[in-house]
Amino acid sequence: MANSQEMVLTFSSSFQNFNSQQRLPSLNPVQTVNSLYSSIPVSTTLSASNSAVGRTVYVGNLPATASVDELLNLVHFGPLENIRVLPEKSCVFLSFLEGTTAAAFHADATIKKLQLHGQELKIGWGKPSPVSPQVALSISQHNASRNVYIGNLDGNMTEEQLRDDLSRFGLIDQVKIVRDKNIGFVHFLSISVATKVRFGNIHD
Repeated sequence: MANSQEMVLTFSSSFQNFNSQQRLPSLNPVQTVNSLYSSIPVSTTLSASNSAVGRTVYVGNLPATASVDELLNLVHFGPLENIRVLPEKSCVFLSFLEGTTAAAFHADATIKKLQLHGQELKIGWGKPSPVSPQVALSISQHNASRNVYIGNLDGNMTEEQLRDDLSRFGLIDQVKIVRDKNIGFVHFLSISVATKVRFGNIHD
């Protein structure tokens, strides 16, 4: 990423509803769906008692025409650590930071018979797993989230260029550049990827 001035990177506790083009993994790779996702801030601490319990929810029977972003619009139960997409199996695994949050979403989605594009989704549990020590440490020490703020952007940098530069680290949800301030916001699909970007060298 060529830039004559050093960029400033930090975690952003929230990501605004920007009306910008998004390129999320779709269950139909040839289709791009534009929708909005409002993320939820990540807490500064993790409860050790919740980190090792079931916190990953399986969502299956996703329509081929749906995007991950549309599914995320249905999730309002706290911060997600990671979103794993399996287009070939029409399913997504949503890993919450805390088991209690995952349980609340699982129960609500089951009772309400969650639907997308008029198709009822299958709700289940993924394998129990703890939050990785690196992610837990980054959250407790740096208030890490899936959102990264980038300052001192080159005035000629476009959202598409920024997405292409950072997509090598992992999947990206949204990108927004505030042109008059030369700052940008990048929303990744996992905290671990956002952490790599935040503490890595994106100028390589």
